[in-house]
Amino acid sequence: MSRKLIPGQQSYSLGAVCNQLGINVGQVQGAKEKAEATVGLLEKLWVMDTDGVFNFMLGPKSGQAGLPPLWPKSVVTSLPNVTGVYYFKNSQGKIIYVGKAKDIKQRVLSHVYSKAHKEMRLCFETAHIDYTHTGSELVALLLESDEIKKHLPKFNRAQKRTGYRYGIGTRVDKNGITHLFYDRLGKLKTPLACFYNQGECRTFLEELCETYGLCPRYCSLQHISGACFHFHIKKCHGICRELETVESYNERVEKALMPIADDKNTYLIKAEGRNTNEKSVIVVENGVYKGFGFISKRKRIKTFKEYDKYIKPMSDNNDVQKILKRYLRTGNGEPILIDYHQDVTSLP
Repeated sequence: MSRKLIPGQQSYSLGAVCNQLGINVGQVQGAKEKAEATVGLLEKLWVMDTDGVFNFMLGPKSGQAGLPPLWPKSVVTSLPNVTGVYYFKNSQGKIIYVGKAKDIKQRVLSHVYSKAHKEMRLCFETAHIDYTHTGSELVALLLESDEIKKHLPKFNRAQKRTGYRYGIGTRVDKNGITHLFYDRLGKLKTPLACFYNQGECRTFLEELCETYGLCPRYCSLQHISGACFHFHIKKCHGICRELETVESYNERVEKALMPIADDKNTYLIKAEGRNTNEKSVIVVENGVYKGFGFISKRKRIKTFKEYDKYIKPMSDNNDVQKILKRYLRTGNGEPILIDYHQDVTSLP
């Protein structure tokens, strides 16, 4: 209660808070003295409480009595038990938190019942809750990610990054050796992969070196002449010492880049809709996430481009790609690969 009513203190021990409020406690050592000091503290806090902090923290978990003071009485009863995205807003209508849930109502209540300091602060600043029904959990994940980047809510820490800044490229030197390097996107005509910062680029290249035995000297990771460090620990095959042929090394580079090329597929993912008469559709074109939409199950689509009329355009980014790849990797859904010349009316 002291944390809510007198925020910003260095310490919230009984003695520190009493001293802050001018309560003379002397030597608080025994149980009797601590109890008397606590009574004095509670009396002070009770007078200070104008926002219903006591009622909220002492209220039961059922009914409206335990809801935060700014929440309208109907805020929970009006929430549905459906899959989607929910928005916590403050008294000025600003979105301060975005979340996704299989059951919106139960997930919102879990915030109320949590005693974590961050959750309590979130609930006390919330004055209104909105939601968007998505039907599909995958669509909810994609929408949540997009909304966090769009609104940058105060209480969301993850996924606030808004755009790529760096990318991976290739070049061939005078000896025919293929180099991998990273740079700002503005300096790369056709980046192989995009990242938020240089650290993510280096991590990606380090994984390629480790997995495919590439030379870090030719991956912009070690700026030295002669043998690279990986050669000394027998992880590099020796291209940096001319102990491996250029053809053999370049073949491994090509193999390392093959999974990236596979990410350039065009495909659809079809999932649950918001009711039994529709389905949700996620569209990926040439490896780029285009957005999602909802289509009647009876609607017949003749061409791939026709899906553009039914989807809500969304931004592609690394977080979205992780969501899609995780969804496909866990076996929750299979992509429907599309050829631009394919008649899609027969797609499932």
